Amino acid sequence: HIWVVTGPAGCGKTTVGQALANHLGVPYVEGDDHHPPENVKKMNSGIPLTDADRWDWLIALRDHAINMLAQPPPTNPSSSADTTLLPPPAANSGSPPKAVVVTCSALKLKYRDEFRVAAHPIHSQGLNISVHFIYLSISQQESLNRVAARKGHYMKSDMVKSQFESLQSPSRKEKAEDVIEVDVERTPDAVLKDVVTRVEAHLDRE
Repeated sequence: HIWVVTGPAGCGKTTVGQALANHLGVPYVEGDDHHPPENVKKMNSGIPLTDADRWDWLIALRDHAINMLAQPPPTNPSSSADTTLLPPPAANSGSPPKAVVVTCSALKLKYRDEFRVAAHPIHSQGLNISVHFIYLSISQQESLNRVAARKGHYMKSDMVKSQFESLQSPSRKEKAEDVIEVDVERTPDAVLKDVVTRVEAHLDRE
């Protein structure tokens, strides 16, 4: 499984992604860490990324997630996060992980479709891969409030507006197939519990 935690700035992708990875005992990939220097420079200057800027990054991030599923996980599969209300992580068996959790805004349908390509035999390295999205839903005003409260982060308030102009929220069809939508304008504890419960329910159905 590739679990992609998506949504606009300030929705809590890193917090949710780390917590879910810890709970499942699987590797965690912070999408922002894989931007090329040119993208980082633009974002630090407050310049929104274009589709062309994002494309190679999306492909590299997708392929990195696939590679993670083909090799044993590290001793610490994910970064630390406040998961005090979640069950303990699964034991690390030393075998290739059954899942990987990736954070990526994936604001547009075509960005999400690029991750869905991971399930195709041409890209899956012989693995039976399922791609799922956890869309963290947040209003533009709440996103602005959270971004304004951050210190030292590249995301600026004017870039939030650009993100919401680009945002294509998952369609009813997507949500019926591979997207879990979670309202994040609640306490972090409530959000994390909701995410874990719904992911576990999905896994139980398989």
